[in-house]
Amino acid sequence: MSVHLAAMSRARRIERGAVLGFLLAVACFFSAPVQGQPALLDANSHPKFVTPRPNPLDPGFIVQPDGTTMAGEPLYNIGIFQFQQSLGLVDVLGNPLLTTVWGYGKDATSATYPGRTFVAHSYAPINVLWTNNLVDMDGMPLPHFLPLDASLMWAMPMDPMYPMSGVPVVTHLHGGHNESMSDGLPLAWFTPGFAQKGSTWGKEILHYDLDQEATTLWYHDHALGITRLNVYAGLAGFFLLRDDQDTGLRDNPLGLPAFPYEVPIVIQDRMFTGDGQLYYPSMPEEPGQPEPSVLPEFFGDFILVNGQAWPVIAVEPRTYRLRFLNGSDSRFYYMWITPGTSMASGPAIHQFGTDGGLLYAPVPLSQLAIGPGERAD
Repeated sequence: MSVHLAAMSRARRIERGAVLGFLLAVACFFSAPVQGQPALLDANSHPKFVTPRPNPLDPGFIVQPDGTTMAGEPLYNIGIFQFQQSLGLVDVLGNPLLTTVWGYGKDATSATYPGRTFVAHSYAPINVLWTNNLVDMDGMPLPHFLPLDASLMWAMPMDPMYPMSGVPVVTHLHGGHNESMSDGLPLAWFTPGFAQKGSTWGKEILHYDLDQEATTLWYHDHALGITRLNVYAGLAGFFLLRDDQDTGLRDNPLGLPAFPYEVPIVIQDRMFTGDGQLYYPSMPEEPGQPEPSVLPEFFGDFILVNGQAWPVIAVEPRTYRLRFLNGSDSRFYYMWITPGTSMASGPAIHQFGTDGGLLYAPVPLSQLAIGPGERAD
């Protein structure tokens, strides 16, 4: 039995789509390559369902506080780094490829894409020091490796006499009940070492009250004008909120499946060059002019699940809890269970949680539709 998804563009999600699995395969719709673009990795011929899919709730993948506190509340120190990681890609000869990505971690060796999972408790506030470590071995700021569009209003110094001192970032807790100064507003960006800061930047250590019901949140970059690029580079991760009912333990009062049968799943679409590097299409407005990277919509031809291209998971004949996050830029997904490898609908899935928390009762569905940024439990 497998879980299938139909991946569709917003404009054509009714009449067009491609079927893929949560053992995931997809044929995606995108523009023909523009002249001069690099050779791209072929999604259709790429091997599928061979790479194990990591579980973001693996104990070794959960973010731990520093062991220090701030006003009696746990303090986390999380940095943003550039590194190489295997996304399950291979070249035309089957040789493994490494991809340059950005990710979150305590240091360059522990940073991952997607970022490690926060597991917190409702009404138990925490504090996080987010740092920008996008620098080279000599401490010099790294450039963005994706195409910037300078024609946009974006995170950059107001005074042209002071050029940008590195890539601007700011982390937003998506779905969290946050004070404004800790919300990761687009103009609260900062460069490495907090050398330059946006007009609404307020403090280095952000405070999260977490005064809300248990739910699936996520954290991601939110810098003005380049959110699409920074998230595409890898800056996103799960933030799961527990409470006294949804404890995450096997003996929880709600009878919900617990790890390893609770599986957060972030689905993202990407494109890659032939050597396995992230590719983001740009569209020159006219010959000889800069190539803006802003597109009305973006649809990649590779589907990544928890940072792996078309992975596979061995499951048992039992109930699983799947916490879906659509981390794609524009793509909608339609998901259903099928018997074997057929496209027919199989057993119903039961949705019991949304972006804002648990429902009053489970709702049986023949298929689940989920849009960009949405979560479904």
